[in-house]
Amino acid sequence: MRHQDTINAWIMAVLAGLVVIGAAVAWFSDTLHLDWATGARLLMGLILWGVAFWFLRQWVGDKGLLLTAAVAGLWLCLWPALTSWKEQRSSPFPGYVDPELSNSWLFSTSMKIEVLVAILLLGYGIRFWRER
Repeated sequence: MRHQDTINAWIMAVLAGLVVIGAAVAWFSDTLHLDWATGARLLMGLILWGVAFWFLRQWVGDKGLLLTAAVAGLWLCLWPALTSWKEQRSSPFPGYVDPELSNSWLFSTSMKIEVLVAILLLGYGIRFWRER
């Protein structure tokens, strides 16, 4: 009987943890005006980015190289949210896409790639220029 109580306690703890995680994702998504899937993807990306940045900061001797990569990684984490915000901007009603707003350059894929390249070139370019 004691073993069954332990198993039940673990099941309840796991379920309570899932409810807390679900509530956190729902609050995060609602705060940023994102759908649940995009909010979960963004939140998971930001958590993984933070953990990776923290671990790499411990092992990388040159913090300047890490900072540029960290900013570029943060920009990559935001891509799903930028895509969602573009879709929200282009459709005031579910199922309707305004052709004038859907071709917005601001959140387009090419603009996201251009900003990523600019972050990397500026970060590493300034560093290279200073070391010359």
